[in-house]
Amino acid sequence: MRTIQVRFPKSISVGLLKRCLTDGFAIIGIISSVLTIAGVSLYRLSDDASWMRMLGFVLGVYILITVAVLCKRLITLNSGIVSNIRGISFSIKQGDIFNANGWRVISFNERFDTQVDNVILNESSLNGILITRLYEKDKENADKLRASILDKRNSRFDGVTISGETRYPLGCIRCFNEGKEHYMLLALARVDEHNKAHITWAEYVECLLNMWKEIDATYAGRSVYIPLLGSGVTRFDGKDKPLDFELLKCMIHTFQMSDVKLKNSVTILLTPESIRGINLYDLKKLL
Repeated sequence: MRTIQVRFPKSISVGLLKRCLTDGFAIIGIISSVLTIAGVSLYRLSDDASWMRMLGFVLGVYILITVAVLCKRLITLNSGIVSNIRGISFSIKQGDIFNANGWRVISFNERFDTQVDNVILNESSLNGILITRLYEKDKENADKLRASILDKRNSRFDGVTISGETRYPLGCIRCFNEGKEHYMLLALARVDEHNKAHITWAEYVECLLNMWKEIDATYAGRSVYIPLLGSGVTRFDGKDKPLDFELLKCMIHTFQMSDVKLKNSVTILLTPESIRGINLYDLKKLL
């Protein structure tokens, strides 16, 4: 038998509780109206029942109904959020991007570095995992990846050579196909002299707007899967590290602001840690 697990983290908010309490009142009202039309009185059903007992009975039924409504909403939220933005299916749910079937967006720095040494790229980051997977399958795959990065036909943006290094505008995407796996490599952050990835909030917003246009130009009829961008080791200049909820809101708003017209779905995949810390009910109201 399949067990349904209901999480009770930040998915429960004051707004959600108020909505469930209101729904509980509405359901009680409907039941009362139906009984009144049918000529049934709860008080008459039990001649020896005091008004206190009847009040307790109604209150107990109301609590049970409210808890049932709350559990139903939590189960629905925990399975993900699906919305329609300008006719495009837009989903947010938990999942592993490497198991997705479609374009998988993986963020890199502006140099598209592929050296996994826990200095330039961390082996536990998504780009580090991707490079490691490519090397494990075939060393030639990593060479193909570099060739894709250098291929100017892959993007609207060209690289600029600075001090002997080629850097790409934030939001630039380079496409890479490895067998049946399709990747969109995204330039997400700048790199300083210590090989640390940095970005300002304004650059983050501009990067996302550029990214949506790049996806629109290159998705080629496939669904697109994107992780929560900026939640890893990327440092945000001028402010504390944004919460995952803030990053997700920004991804949603920039998609709404963009004029992209995709025929296939867009899905943001969250890790179990991220989805536990995000108020999905409040997030759903943004869509």
